[in-house]
Amino acid sequence: IRSARAYFLNTVMEYDAVLTRYGGSDDADADVYDFGINEIDGMKVASPYIWRQNDLGKVAPHNAYSSSSAIRQGIVDFGYDGIEAKGIFEFNIEDTKPEAESANRLFLGFRPGGSSEFKYDESTKTYLRFVDGQAHLEEIDKTQIAAKNIIVQMVSMGFYADGVHRSVDNVGEGRGYLLTNGTVQEIIWKKADRSSKTEFLDLNENPIKLNPGQTWVEVFDQSKEMIIE
Repeated sequence: IRSARAYFLNTVMEYDAVLTRYGGSDDADADVYDFGINEIDGMKVASPYIWRQNDLGKVAPHNAYSSSSAIRQGIVDFGYDGIEAKGIFEFNIEDTKPEAESANRLFLGFRPGGSSEFKYDESTKTYLRFVDGQAHLEEIDKTQIAAKNIIVQMVSMGFYADGVHRSVDNVGEGRGYLLTNGTVQEIIWKKADRSSKTEFLDLNENPIKLNPGQTWVEVFDQSKEMIIE
Protein backbone atom coordinates (compact mmCIF):
# COMPACT_ATOMS: atom_id res chain seq x y z
CA ILE A 1 0.00 0.00 0.00
CA ARG A 2 1.54 3.30 -1.04
CA SER A 3 0.84 6.99 -0.58
CA ALA A 4 -1.74 8.63 -2.85
CA ARG A 5 -1.26 11.19 -5.60
CA ALA A 6 -3.93 13.48 -7.01
CA TYR A 7 -4.07 11.72 -10.38
CA PHE A 8 -4.81 8.38 -8.64
CA LEU A 9 -8.14 9.85 -7.63
CA ASN A 10 -9.16 10.32 -11.27
CA THR A 11 -9.25 6.53 -11.48
CA VAL A 12 -10.69 5.97 -8.00
CA MET A 13 -13.72 8.08 -8.89
CA GLU A 14 -14.33 6.11 -12.10
CA TYR A 15 -15.12 3.04 -10.03
CA ASP A 16 -16.64 4.80 -7.00
CA ALA A 17 -13.89 2.93 -5.19
CA VAL A 18 -12.73 3.00 -1.58
CA LEU A 19 -9.27 4.55 -1.71
CA THR A 20 -6.87 2.43 0.34
CA ARG A 21 -3.67 4.36 0.97
CA TYR A 22 -0.88 5.25 3.37
CA GLY A 23 -0.97 9.05 3.43
CA GLY A 24 -0.40 11.10 0.32
CA SER A 25 0.55 14.43 -1.21
CA ASP A 26 -1.16 17.64 -0.10
CA ASP A 27 -3.05 17.72 -3.42
CA ALA A 28 -4.36 14.20 -2.87
CA ASP A 29 -5.39 14.98 0.71
CA ALA A 30 -7.29 18.05 -0.45
CA ASP A 31 -9.04 16.17 -3.25
CA VAL A 32 -10.11 13.32 -0.96
CA TYR A 33 -11.85 15.92 1.21
CA ASP A 34 -13.23 18.06 -1.63
CA PHE A 35 -14.68 15.13 -3.59
CA GLY A 36 -15.89 13.21 -0.52
CA ILE A 37 -13.93 10.08 -1.45
CA ASN A 38 -14.33 7.11 0.88
CA GLU A 39 -10.96 5.97 2.14
CA ILE A 40 -8.97 3.71 4.42
CA ASP A 41 -5.78 5.62 5.27
CA GLY A 42 -2.95 3.90 7.17
CA MET A 43 -1.90 7.30 8.53
CA LYS A 44 -5.25 7.51 10.34
CA VAL A 45 -6.14 3.87 11.04
CA ALA A 46 -3.84 0.91 11.38
CA SER A 47 -4.30 -2.82 12.00
CA PRO A 48 -6.43 -4.73 11.16
CA TYR A 49 -6.88 -2.73 7.93
CA ILE A 50 -3.29 -1.78 7.01
CA TRP A 51 -0.09 -2.92 8.67
CA ARG A 52 3.69 -2.92 8.36
CA GLN A 53 5.07 -6.27 7.20
CA ASN A 54 8.53 -6.63 8.72
CA ASP A 55 9.47 -10.18 7.69
CA LEU A 56 9.90 -9.69 3.93
CA GLY A 57 13.18 -7.78 3.89
CA LYS A 58 11.57 -4.40 3.21
CA VAL A 59 11.68 -1.20 5.22
CA ALA A 60 9.29 1.74 5.44
CA PRO A 61 7.78 3.20 3.35
CA HIS A 62 7.88 0.06 1.18
CA ASN A 63 6.43 -2.41 3.69
CA ALA A 64 2.82 -1.27 4.13
CA TYR A 65 0.40 -4.10 3.33
CA SER A 66 -3.27 -4.97 3.37
CA SER A 67 -5.51 -7.73 2.02
CA SER A 68 -8.81 -7.90 0.20
CA SER A 69 -10.50 -9.33 3.31
CA ALA A 70 -9.10 -6.53 5.51
CA ILE A 71 -10.26 -3.86 3.05
CA ARG A 72 -13.73 -5.42 2.82
CA GLN A 73 -13.92 -5.42 6.61
CA GLY A 74 -12.97 -1.75 6.61
CA ILE A 75 -15.76 -1.01 4.14
CA VAL A 76 -18.22 -2.56 6.61
CA ASP A 77 -16.71 -1.01 9.73
CA PHE A 78 -16.64 2.52 8.28
CA GLY A 79 -20.14 2.22 6.83
CA TYR A 80 -19.17 2.61 3.18
CA ASP A 81 -21.39 1.44 0.33
CA GLY A 82 -20.20 -2.03 -0.55
CA ILE A 83 -22.15 -2.28 -3.82
CA GLU A 84 -19.84 -3.24 -6.66
CA ALA A 85 -19.63 -0.61 -9.38
CA LYS A 86 -20.07 -1.53 -13.02
CA GLY A 87 -16.76 -2.02 -14.79
CA ILE A 88 -15.47 0.01 -17.71
CA PHE A 89 -14.35 -2.90 -19.89
CA GLU A 90 -16.19 -5.25 -22.22
CA PHE A 91 -14.95 -8.83 -22.56
CA ASN A 92 -15.18 -11.46 -25.25
CA ILE A 93 -17.11 -14.56 -24.22
CA GLU A 94 -14.35 -16.76 -25.65
CA ASP A 95 -10.63 -16.20 -26.13
CA THR A 96 -10.14 -14.40 -29.43
CA LYS A 97 -7.05 -13.55 -31.48
CA PRO A 98 -7.59 -10.24 -33.29
CA GLU A 99 -6.61 -9.77 -36.92
CA ALA A 100 -3.82 -7.35 -36.09
CA GLU A 101 -0.06 -6.93 -36.22
CA SER A 102 2.13 -9.31 -34.26
CA ALA A 103 3.46 -8.14 -30.90
CA ASN A 104 5.60 -10.52 -28.90
CA ARG A 105 7.41 -7.88 -26.80
CA LEU A 106 6.52 -4.59 -25.15
CA PHE A 107 9.28 -2.44 -23.65
CA LEU A 108 8.49 0.67 -21.61
CA GLY A 109 11.47 2.80 -20.61
CA PHE A 110 10.21 4.87 -17.69
CA ARG A 111 13.61 6.37 -16.88
CA PRO A 112 17.31 5.52 -17.37
CA GLY A 113 17.83 2.19 -15.65
CA GLY A 114 14.11 1.79 -14.96
CA SER A 115 11.96 -0.24 -17.33
CA SER A 116 8.97 -2.53 -17.55
CA GLU A 117 8.85 -5.26 -20.17
CA PHE A 118 6.33 -7.88 -21.28
CA LYS A 119 7.24 -10.94 -23.37
CA TYR A 120 4.60 -13.11 -25.00
CA ASP A 121 4.48 -16.75 -23.92
CA GLU A 122 2.71 -18.84 -26.56
CA SER A 123 2.21 -21.79 -24.19
CA THR A 124 0.03 -19.76 -21.80
CA LYS A 125 -1.08 -17.08 -24.28
CA THR A 126 -0.09 -14.42 -21.78
CA TYR A 127 2.59 -11.73 -21.51
CA LEU A 128 5.21 -12.40 -18.83
CA ARG A 129 6.32 -9.29 -16.96
CA PHE A 130 9.91 -8.18 -16.33
CA VAL A 131 11.17 -5.20 -14.30
CA ASP A 132 14.62 -3.83 -15.12
CA GLY A 133 15.33 -7.00 -17.08
CA GLN A 134 14.44 -9.36 -14.22
CA ALA A 135 11.37 -11.59 -14.01
CA HIS A 136 8.69 -9.90 -11.90
CA LEU A 137 7.63 -12.54 -9.37
CA GLU A 138 4.72 -12.80 -7.00
CA GLU A 139 6.10 -12.15 -3.53
CA ILE A 140 4.58 -15.19 -1.83
CA ASP A 141 4.47 -18.05 -4.34
CA LYS A 142 7.29 -16.77 -6.62
CA THR A 143 5.33 -17.32 -9.84
CA GLN A 144 6.00 -14.82 -12.61
CA ILE A 145 3.39 -12.11 -13.05
CA ALA A 146 1.57 -12.39 -16.38
CA ALA A 147 -1.17 -10.49 -18.17
CA LYS A 148 -3.65 -11.60 -20.79
CA ASN A 149 -4.40 -8.04 -21.96
CA ILE A 150 -2.14 -4.99 -21.80
CA ILE A 151 -3.49 -1.52 -22.45
CA VAL A 152 -0.86 1.18 -22.93
CA GLN A 153 -2.45 4.56 -22.21
CA MET A 154 -0.19 7.30 -23.60
CA VAL A 155 -0.32 10.50 -21.54
CA SER A 156 1.65 13.67 -20.82
CA MET A 157 3.56 13.68 -17.55
CA GLY A 158 5.37 16.38 -15.62
CA PHE A 159 5.77 17.65 -12.07
CA TYR A 160 3.85 19.91 -9.77
CA ALA A 161 5.32 23.22 -8.66
CA ASP A 162 7.20 21.50 -5.82
CA GLY A 163 9.31 19.68 -8.42
CA VAL A 164 8.87 16.42 -6.49
CA HIS A 165 5.37 15.07 -7.02
CA ARG A 166 4.63 13.88 -10.53
CA SER A 167 1.63 15.11 -12.49
CA VAL A 168 -0.15 12.82 -14.95
CA ASP A 169 -2.58 14.22 -17.50
CA ASN A 170 -5.07 11.35 -17.63
CA VAL A 171 -8.10 13.55 -18.32
CA GLY A 172 -8.93 14.42 -21.92
CA GLU A 173 -8.09 12.10 -24.77
CA GLY A 174 -5.12 10.45 -26.41
CA ARG A 175 -3.82 7.40 -28.15
CA GLY A 176 -2.81 4.01 -26.90
CA TYR A 177 -2.30 0.35 -27.73
CA LEU A 178 -3.96 -2.95 -26.88
CA LEU A 179 -1.83 -6.09 -26.76
CA THR A 180 -3.46 -9.50 -26.46
CA ASN A 181 -2.71 -13.00 -27.76
CA GLY A 182 0.51 -11.91 -29.44
CA THR A 183 -1.07 -9.01 -31.36
CA VAL A 184 -1.22 -5.23 -31.07
CA GLN A 185 -3.75 -2.69 -32.27
CA GLU A 186 -3.83 1.07 -31.92
CA ILE A 187 -6.63 2.47 -29.76
CA ILE A 188 -7.99 5.79 -28.44
CA TRP A 189 -8.78 6.78 -24.87
CA LYS A 190 -11.18 9.49 -23.73
CA LYS A 191 -12.03 10.83 -20.28
CA ALA A 192 -14.36 13.83 -20.18
CA ASP A 193 -13.55 15.01 -16.65
CA ARG A 194 -11.97 13.78 -13.45
CA SER A 195 -14.95 11.70 -12.32
CA SER A 196 -15.96 10.33 -15.75
CA LYS A 197 -15.05 6.81 -16.77
CA THR A 198 -12.20 6.38 -19.21
CA GLU A 199 -13.35 5.05 -22.56
CA PHE A 200 -10.96 2.79 -24.46
CA LEU A 201 -12.00 2.73 -28.12
CA ASP A 202 -10.80 1.31 -31.42
CA LEU A 203 -9.96 3.69 -34.27
CA ASN A 204 -13.60 3.65 -35.35
CA GLU A 205 -14.47 4.80 -31.81
CA ASN A 206 -16.16 1.54 -30.82
CA PRO A 207 -15.44 0.20 -27.30
CA ILE A 208 -12.61 -2.32 -27.37
CA LYS A 209 -13.26 -5.87 -26.18
CA LEU A 210 -10.77 -7.70 -24.01
CA ASN A 211 -10.09 -11.39 -23.69
CA PRO A 212 -11.00 -13.03 -20.38
CA GLY A 213 -8.04 -12.83 -18.03
CA GLN A 214 -5.70 -10.55 -16.13
CA THR A 215 -5.63 -7.03 -17.57
CA TRP A 216 -2.92 -4.40 -17.03
CA VAL A 217 -3.27 -0.71 -17.86
CA GLU A 218 0.17 0.83 -18.28
CA VAL A 219 -0.18 4.62 -18.02
CA PHE A 220 2.90 5.73 -19.91
CA ASP A 221 4.64 9.05 -20.55
CA GLN A 222 4.39 9.58 -24.31
CA SER A 223 7.79 11.33 -24.34
CA LYS A 224 9.61 8.20 -23.13
CA GLU A 225 10.94 5.21 -25.05
CA MET A 226 8.46 2.51 -26.01
CA ILE A 227 9.17 -0.51 -28.21
CA ILE A 228 6.56 -2.94 -29.55
CA GLU A 229 7.85 -5.79 -31.69
